[in-house]
Amino acid sequence: DEPVAEAVAAGVPVVAFNTDDTTPNVRLSTVSQDLYEAGRKVATRALEFIPEGTPVLVTMHDAGISALEERRRGIESVLKREGIERTVVVTTPHPEKAREIIIKALEANPRIKTVLCTGQADTEGAGLAIEKAFAGKGYHAAGFDLSPNILRLVDAGVIELTIDQQPYTQGFYPVVQLTLLV
Repeated sequence: DEPVAEAVAAGVPVVAFNTDDTTPNVRLSTVSQDLYEAGRKVATRALEFIPEGTPVLVTMHDAGISALEERRRGIESVLKREGIERTVVVTTPHPEKAREIIIKALEANPRIKTVLCTGQADTEGAGLAIEKAFAGKGYHAAGFDLSPNILRLVDAGVIELTIDQQPYTQGFYPVVQLTLLV
């Protein structure tokens, strides 16, 4: 918030994109995903494939990032409402390392059959974990963002669904807003 306030005080118009929208700073606008609601949507769709009576692994590639925390809160709100037990694991921002952490977490609790992720690295890592160690064994993953590997894993039926952020829109609309401001 401080750098935004400094820019505005200096006469620089500030339009944000791909940020959390809960901060009270003085920017003119923000174009971003409703992160909490996006988490709720992932979890609500996942209810279709979470085996009854099983816990869920919720992953974040980093702790303390407001976007991931908001998505996690949204996911957990749905799971809590449905009485679904959940375990949260912080993986890493590296999909290959995330894969190994997720494999260990799934092996530690064989009742978990579903991984719900909050970001790109852990979504990709979850898909890679299921592909490597649990393929054809009734495991499911869902999460966020797009990468070539995530798209491949969706096509292969390893990742059930992912929500993208519409990066073109998030980048383009702020430019339009600033252009119209002039």
